[in-house]
Amino acid sequence: PFAPVPLALRGETEVPDAGWTFSCRPAPAPEEPPSGPDLFYLDPGRLSGPLTVRPRQEGDALAPPGRRRRTVKKWLIDGKVPRRFRERIPLLADGAGPVWMAGLGPEAARLAAPGAPALEIHARWKGV
Repeated sequence: PFAPVPLALRGETEVPDAGWTFSCRPAPAPEEPPSGPDLFYLDPGRLSGPLTVRPRQEGDALAPPGRRRRTVKKWLIDGKVPRRFRERIPLLADGAGPVWMAGLGPEAARLAAPGAPALEIHARWKGV
């Protein structure tokens, strides 16, 4: 696993041990949601505390848009992610739990409404 890294709300955050870079900036949410899982718009009013990039923890659960809530463990098992890699997959979380997971996408309940003020977050895998 890698050490948790606080997300900078303006600018870039490197998570070198996981091979990811996150950029974050305030921006209005677009009318059409982005098509990929690595660009998303969070509603700042639906966040609880600071955002941190961290490995999964026991009990973490996520409900991406159009999908049901499941534990991160079940998402990884069903995605056939080998056990040895599961601790290296980053989650973006606040005090209430995960808001995004690499390869899966954001938590639907935390997304900003179209046109509303939001935090635009773009996650990019650079490799380890």
